[in-house]
Amino acid sequence: MWSVQNNQTSTTKKITVNFSIDKHLYEQFKSFDCNVDIYDPWIDKDHAYKEYNIKLIDKPKTHYYDAIVLAVSHDKFKALSEKQIRAYGKDKHILYDIKYLLKSSESDGRL
Repeated sequence: MWSVQNNQTSTTKKITVNFSIDKHLYEQFKSFDCNVDIYDPWIDKDHAYKEYNIKLIDKPKTHYYDAIVLAVSHDKFKALSEKQIRAYGKDKHILYDIKYLLKSSESDGRL
């Protein structure tokens, strides 16, 4: 999962995303002056840092993110319900499902 924080506004914007590291996606978020946290329990943290200069988080925070992006379809994430995933977001957040893990009615957007 990713956490993205937009530094251009007085309001903090954070996104959490689960994904296999996609350097292009990461750089797109960074190009909008966002801070990005990434959570993927299958990726070796040391390798991610050495290979991509990206630090992964140990676990996403609850009630913390402005947006959640689901970008891999690991069984661990498939086992989570919409409610469990949305628990990582603030009261007002966006849930974007790139991998179609949820029903279309359960996410705010898809590719």
